[in-house]
Amino acid sequence: MKIRLGFLFLVFGSVVQGMEQVIPWGMSSRANGKMKAGKFEQEDTFSQANIENGGKWIAIFDGHGGPQDEIRTCDQLQKKLHKYFERAEGNEQVRFSAAFGSAESKVMKNFRTQDNGSMAVVLYIKDGKAYVAHAGDARAICFGDNGIVSFATKDHVLEREDELARIKTVYSDQRRFEKRVHMKDDIHKCSRINGLPTTRLIGDPSSKGVSQKNPNSDGAIIAEPEYASFYLSQNNKYSILATDGIWDVMTDQEAAKIINDAMADTVENLREKYAEKPIVVHKGFNQTIRKVLINFINDMDEESFNQRYSAKPWNTIADEHGISDITIRDYFTKRPYLGVTEENFNTIYRDNSLSDRTPMIEDLTEEQVSSEHDEKLKLVARALREVAVERGSGDNIAVCVVDLSQYINDVPQSLPYYKQLQRWWHFLSGLKKGIVGSASVTALVAAVGAVYYNLAR
Repeated sequence: MKIRLGFLFLVFGSVVQGMEQVIPWGMSSRANGKMKAGKFEQEDTFSQANIENGGKWIAIFDGHGGPQDEIRTCDQLQKKLHKYFERAEGNEQVRFSAAFGSAESKVMKNFRTQDNGSMAVVLYIKDGKAYVAHAGDARAICFGDNGIVSFATKDHVLEREDELARIKTVYSDQRRFEKRVHMKDDIHKCSRINGLPTTRLIGDPSSKGVSQKNPNSDGAIIAEPEYASFYLSQNNKYSILATDGIWDVMTDQEAAKIINDAMADTVENLREKYAEKPIVVHKGFNQTIRKVLINFINDMDEESFNQRYSAKPWNTIADEHGISDITIRDYFTKRPYLGVTEENFNTIYRDNSLSDRTPMIEDLTEEQVSSEHDEKLKLVARALREVAVERGSGDNIAVCVVDLSQYINDVPQSLPYYKQLQRWWHFLSGLKKGIVGSASVTALVAAVGAVYYNLAR
């Protein structure tokens, strides 16, 4: 009997350990409604990271700021917000607040004279639980196979009674309130405060009354995130994180249905539906163009080229050697087998010349996993994006679809002390980076499981 129990929990430990996998996700973005200097300016960005002390971080940022800004707020958040979260101490809510606060301090210090800011929504997954923080109108929703939305963030806009009440407290003088706040009416297409449609975001000093003469915010528009947490279940198998380019033209429920319908389709059908708009991974086409540049550079073999330019994007290399965009475009046009038409290059490649910024069109998936399922998530994210465009979305779009099913707790509720066993598992898993290895952890989980099972009897 004891041998059977040991074997049972050895298997169970292995199964639980196997669940410690990379979260599948797919992301799609498109510069859709804003043109600057004759080109679309994409200001919606995406980030994902494995947090050092455990958990997965996925975030969408809806930024704004002119092309004259050398470093945009959305770019800084993309690179650093999860780092601020890692360094913060306390529970998840406290850490989110600290991370957003650190980002706000950094941005306000660097951009006091510029209209440079960003909204943010973050999904953090750890130990079968979801933690969500957001500021602004970038939104996250969760839903199951039934298509019913089980969770959705609430946009920080003036139509929210609690946000409007907070603003009125700050602008207690009626004349000041009327000067700063304009509710939606026949003249104003949307409600705005200090020129912005949202009551919370990171940065944008001018909208917060910050200037060189006045370094303090007036406290109306704030960066403090709204927070929520919940255990994952079949009711929140999928999550969508997206900027308002999606939510301006569809409801949460409509978005959930579009994703569920697309997930029910085959990868082959989805590929066919979007064949005329080829999926392009930014890093992929950067490498494609890099490979042909060597044909235009004299006295440099492939090995020397890779050593010298291992970290440089194609446009930087081209500029360094005086190779024009037209030359590169013509090279691809004369070689259709490379898969880059003149139209492709003119509408996508050229507008991605600022490679350190979000490309005009970008589709990504988890780089650590290469499977048909991950490709499907990328395709369904693109499907949602294209529905928004067809419906007339006039704003930039960034959308990420996340499959949370592997983190749903499938342990039978009837198993005594299963929650304690889970806690032990996550504690012991943390020792992997220490003195014990993976096999030892599994054995320990099996032993602890056997003890708890016998205690329950």
